[in-house]
Amino acid sequence: MSRRMPGRCYGLAGDLIVADDAGTADTGGVSFEVTLVRDGAVDRLNVVGELDIATARLLEAKLHAVRPRSPVVPDMTAVAFIDSSGLRAILNAHEMLGDRLRIAGASAQCMRLFEITACSICCRSHSGIGVRSVDA
Repeated sequence: MSRRMPGRCYGLAGDLIVADDAGTADTGGVSFEVTLVRDGAVDRLNVVGELDIATARLLEAKLHAVRPRSPVVPDMTAVAFIDSSGLRAILNAHEMLGDRLRIAGASAQCMRLFEITACSICCRSHSGIGVRSVDA
């Protein structure tokens, strides 16, 4: 049995997910990246890759680094896959940020997950970025 270190992300098999301070991770061949961009008054999170059980904690960590009172926009344009752990990260973000959270660029797969789980009620769109956006 391996010993887990606090503050690290672990995959389903208990393997350590190597992540750096920039919010990138290699999760066994699938790369994931979250970049925080301060765009004027808006904190935008560019999310790239698969948002799942192995990577959701990286998104949550970046969400805790946003400025107080700033609108927060996760740009999901480059999210290829999202599972229930990724959805949970978005719902946790909504609990933490409330109306400050705006989703931009949600793919058809992300939109479908938001729709079937009624998450679209709590996620509002950000018109300044969006290819597609979650909107109530």
